[in-house]
Amino acid sequence: MARLFQDGAATTYDATIAKYISVPFGYMAAPTTAAPAGTVNPGGAYEPFNFVTTTKLLQQADMTAAANAFDCGECHVGGGTMEYLPGSRVALRDIETSADVPGGALAGKVTAFNYFIDQYDVDGDGTKYEAQHIDYRQTGVVEMDCFMCHLDGYEFEDRKAAIRKAKFGATLAIGAGIASSATLPADYGTDGYGTSVVYDASKLVAVKAEDNVTITGYKLAPAVVSNLRATPPTANCSSCHMDVHAVEWKKRADGFTSNTDVHYNIGCMGCHERTDKSVGTIGTSGDFSSASTDRTKLSMCDPAKGGASPFEALAQQLDNIGFKNCVGCHSPGAKTYSTFGAKDPTAAHTSKGLTYHLPFISCEACHIKKTNATTGGLIVDGTGVDHEGRVADHEHNAVLGGTGTTNFSHDRLVFDSNDVGMTDRIAMMWKNDGKLHPVNLHTSFFIRSKNDKDYDFNFDGRKGGADSIMQTHMAEVTGWNADNALFADGVVTESEIDALFAKIQDPLTGRFGSAIAANNLNGQAAPASGIIPRLSFMTVPFKMAHNVVQSYQAWGAGGCSDCHGENKGFYNKAYDMTGGYQMGWNKSTQMSPMTKVNGNSQATYSHPNVKDKFTGRSIAVDPLSSTGMRNDVDRSEFLWENTFMALDKTWVNEIVGGAITFPSATTGSFGGSVLKLQVKASAAAADSTAVTRTFWFSTNPSTPAAVVSTMGAFATNANGFGFTIAVNTAGTGITITAVGDTVFRLDDGADGINFGLPQYIAKPRTPSTYNNYAAVFAAANAGATQATTRAQWVNYLNALGTAVAPQASISVVGGSTAVSPDFAKTVKTAVQVTKDEPVTLVANTPVATGTVTYSWYCSDNGALIAEGATATRTFTQIGTFLCTLTATTTSGVTRENIYVKVVPPYVAPEDQPVRWVAGAGFAGNLTVTGMPTHTKITAAWGDLTATTTDVGAGNHTVAHTFNPVSSRLVDVAGVATYRYPVTVRVYNGTTQVKTISLKVDIAKPVTP
Repeated sequence: MARLFQDGAATTYDATIAKYISVPFGYMAAPTTAAPAGTVNPGGAYEPFNFVTTTKLLQQADMTAAANAFDCGECHVGGGTMEYLPGSRVALRDIETSADVPGGALAGKVTAFNYFIDQYDVDGDGTKYEAQHIDYRQTGVVEMDCFMCHLDGYEFEDRKAAIRKAKFGATLAIGAGIASSATLPADYGTDGYGTSVVYDASKLVAVKAEDNVTITGYKLAPAVVSNLRATPPTANCSSCHMDVHAVEWKKRADGFTSNTDVHYNIGCMGCHERTDKSVGTIGTSGDFSSASTDRTKLSMCDPAKGGASPFEALAQQLDNIGFKNCVGCHSPGAKTYSTFGAKDPTAAHTSKGLTYHLPFISCEACHIKKTNATTGGLIVDGTGVDHEGRVADHEHNAVLGGTGTTNFSHDRLVFDSNDVGMTDRIAMMWKNDGKLHPVNLHTSFFIRSKNDKDYDFNFDGRKGGADSIMQTHMAEVTGWNADNALFADGVVTESEIDALFAKIQDPLTGRFGSAIAANNLNGQAAPASGIIPRLSFMTVPFKMAHNVVQSYQAWGAGGCSDCHGENKGFYNKAYDMTGGYQMGWNKSTQMSPMTKVNGNSQATYSHPNVKDKFTGRSIAVDPLSSTGMRNDVDRSEFLWENTFMALDKTWVNEIVGGAITFPSATTGSFGGSVLKLQVKASAAAADSTAVTRTFWFSTNPSTPAAVVSTMGAFATNANGFGFTIAVNTAGTGITITAVGDTVFRLDDGADGINFGLPQYIAKPRTPSTYNNYAAVFAAANAGATQATTRAQWVNYLNALGTAVAPQASISVVGGSTAVSPDFAKTVKTAVQVTKDEPVTLVANTPVATGTVTYSWYCSDNGALIAEGATATRTFTQIGTFLCTLTATTTSGVTRENIYVKVVPPYVAPEDQPVRWVAGAGFAGNLTVTGMPTHTKITAAWGDLTATTTDVGAGNHTVAHTFNPVSSRLVDVAGVATYRYPVTVRVYNGTTQVKTISLKVDIAKPVTP
């Protein structure tokens, strides 16, 4: 990337309070205790950083803000930083001359806003990796393009081609399909280059007087206007998000097609259309600063978005604002927005015994699966460019999980879903909401330094930290040829890696090397040990949100054993991270981990925000063997630590550290180590009163004494921090001692192991007491009562689905023998009970050993109604409901279901308010009693006749003789019978006050 601003960079250390303070925009140094005014930037807030020379730009940057439009702009809708300077909002067209630019107009300056590194050969001279100046008055700017979302048939590929050539102003007309990409003049750097187009006359019509407008010229033809859509078409959304090679497809391996997602028919906007559309809920200022009232409001053109994962930071304050998530549609109650008839899953969850899982498993975790038609990104190859010139490869078939060296293509439009199958590639992660979510494990490879202690490997002005090489420098090393990247052919070998390292180290053949030798940035020379590159990668579990399957296909539809058991594929089972690659390397001499986590104590190749929900610690994941990538990384490795640990939160008055292990002189760095303590006045003081004190090492001490002396006043209590630091008695490490009543402890952000300090302690995990699960755990783990390792926890979870279980069965419901339901014919197998009367539920004795516990659920309320072999339930609703008995022993769990039909209480004929008193043949009387105040009674007799009787108060008798209508003949116990559905309506004036329905059966007369 590239530095953008002169001000607002890095932090300022306030030694008097031992804190690092972020420098706000408008400052060069943050206000501190010693310097309350800070150092104000005379150029003003958001002053563009001046690299001064193009040489330094090439050394220190790869993608500038200007270059962002060429690359990311292929999908981004435009506006924002592609049209204005951030902060000052000066139009990019004016930045060369406007005095409103903080620090002055950019003419004669080299900044990330008016220069870019040419990766697409914009000027057509056959040379890439040039620092090109951009004049937006010639190229135009990438304005917000409404048609990208709202025009059916938008020309995305044509727009991208124009963007790649910096014809920014022309993109609106070209994307709309109303103009060609031809421009006059055609040479980059000339007036009109990116703002001139040749319009298609058939797509325009002349403005007429009757159009009642004050402008002259042309407007869109009806054929174009007819393709405008108020609701963005799914195809338009998919072009940037869900299609093959689109961003969500690359990162999340999400698919949204008619055969991969049950929601496809409602389209993208079915879920992403905002539920809050009133004026007060729409942000209009574009101000997302912390003080802005618009910070948590979607702007006029924003669709709603779901919740982000811990690996994404795009306006997280807008997560789920106005968004229809799963519960938003699939929950009871009236809604102010369309739910498209979404069903309430409560009864289904209850019947499968899944309600216990809902607090810690997301809807998506169970309902998202992949089919053979769904693929997606597996690897990002940062060792070279892709076939279009982007400085990392997301799109080559070889980085998408192919199956060896065959069928790979650089053609963006060629994709073989059979070759690049991702059917079994869904893992799980704990998200910020404390629930499991489905993820795609997406791995980015890159080259970094092993010896940057005294050498700034990526020229960013900061040494230490195992810097990664600039992507544009890697492109130079590999000759801007996609075939030269490590992963281009699907095979990575130890010799290939060595050959690439040699190019990086060679000052004659590698741009990176020549930059060291010739430019000698900041006076640094190549290190005596030589450049020591390493191949590294970071695996990020990107959250999936699509590929929602039918409920019968979801995890758990088949019961507990769907997920619980060995190698089921939900929380366990090997996940092939090679994707069909042949990956070979020497781990000890060619590979370097992404970072270290948990107090710098554990190396990991995963993102530090992959955390164990129960301890909050980062999960250190190492998917490497000594000679390549493992294809047996278990899904559980991304959910729980190998050994359960937690931060030691004990308040102490002294910590005696062990021996400090200092890094080697050439391949390690103590610099960057952080000592961070939480301190409070006394043991009795509330934890909320504790303050943190921090010291960060920018140098490389090599002895305990040097460590202490480097900290200066931080270690002496000169500023009243409440502790002192000295070399320990053994002389091998340090001792921290409280002053007076002060107590302290290490903060989670400290690098305890670097200082030889104990920071974490064992954190055993106790299984749930629900349904006697503790006994299940003990049986699966040789009698243990607590889990100290991931392996024990997985054993326990497996046992919940595979242990010998009791055979739960229901004996009696309300005095009737229970019959297991035929789910296709629920009414025929239901046991009938009476509304508002207590019903006894009785369990059979299960075939199982040990103590059995019982619990009963019924779907009329979805909650636990009772525990025990016998339970009493009073049904208060009419209808057919599912009751579930769960039987649990130390060896497992089973469930039995029974349908219960709840009917109204019986009322004797003589007590019914409306009844038929039969007479001779088809004649008889209808008696009506106990009605509310009324003036009229109507009867629809079900024999094609109806009568109306005007009456007064009291009881009434209405005589009637039925017509023998043949359509009413039914068989009742072998007797031909006329069955008449009679409906009686009672009115008071014109208001209907009562409706009663009944059936009248009259046996068909027998003809002599």
